[in-house]
Amino acid sequence: AEYMGTSLGSASMPILYANVAASSGTLVDHAAERGNFAALAPTILANIDFSTRSKASYQNGSYVWHVMVVPDGAAAPVAFLCVSDGAAKLRMAFGLLADLAQAFKSSYGSQVGAPNFSCREFSKKIGDRIGFWNADPSADKIRHIEAEIADVRENMLQNIDRVLQRGEKIEVLVERTEALNQQSAAFKKQSTKLKNTLWWQNMKLNLIILVVVLLVIATIIAIVCATGACRKKKK
Repeated sequence: AEYMGTSLGSASMPILYANVAASSGTLVDHAAERGNFAALAPTILANIDFSTRSKASYQNGSYVWHVMVVPDGAAAPVAFLCVSDGAAKLRMAFGLLADLAQAFKSSYGSQVGAPNFSCREFSKKIGDRIGFWNADPSADKIRHIEAEIADVRENMLQNIDRVLQRGEKIEVLVERTEALNQQSAAFKKQSTKLKNTLWWQNMKLNLIILVVVLLVIATIIAIVCATGACRKKKK
């Protein structure tokens, strides 16, 4: 399913809204711009599996909803959600969510799910972090390597899961791996052979140069002796 958020403010901010939620519903949120994001958030959250660590994005029109679920064995699982415009980088959105996840865990730890739990004051923290990721040019650089590594790892796990659902594709991957190993071995053998060939050619060139130099020296000596210089020295 895809969902649309209707913003009533300007479109100058890449990240417009963020939300922290448990399976029971929204715990706390913050809107950087006016819109109906808070009203639509429960619809997004209703389609999330809180038991599995995951990341997902849903796009419709000019807006993208990004969701990151962070299960915690010591507390109730929590989902972090944000809305960005279509031009925002994925790693920026998920960088914000990772930032919020770390700050939320640091502030509340295992309190989530406890009776009368409240974290309304965290709304200000969400606003501060949205402002940082929207305005500070260093924000994207701070997290982009970590976010890219996480994205690659997640994509690899998703690909593996797809393969495991279709056992016949495992053999194809194994065959491709074996083929790559064979190509690697052949390349190494050719490289060694080429290296040895180049070394021998270089050695022959050096020997030729040495012979030429010796011939030149011998010729010079012969010419000098032929002119009588050697005889004069003997006398």
